[in-house]
Amino acid sequence: MSAATQSKLSAAALPVVLQRADLQGPALASVDGLESVEAVVAALAQAGFGIEATRVLAHALPKREAVWWACMCALHTARRRCRSRTARRASRPRAGCASRA
Repeated sequence: MSAATQSKLSAAALPVVLQRADLQGPALASVDGLESVEAVVAALAQAGFGIEATRVLAHALPKREAVWWACMCALHTARRRCRSRTARRASRPRAGCASRA
């Protein structure tokens, strides 16, 4: 994790983040006793709980960064489908537009 990301995560209150992330069972047990969001994310990732680590990270980010991250995730997952729709739209003539010869 970069130093900039760590400083943004350190502002988050760990008990609130853990409550919102709703960790269960072994994932929750693997972070018992840790005192920082950075340590929790690292421990979860190292223990193989990647999804849970991502969830903790998402809840620990400041709102502006969380919105940016959500947009990047949506863009990444929708990119292939959107490109094909855009290509189809671009190839169709638009109503009311005169074609140039």
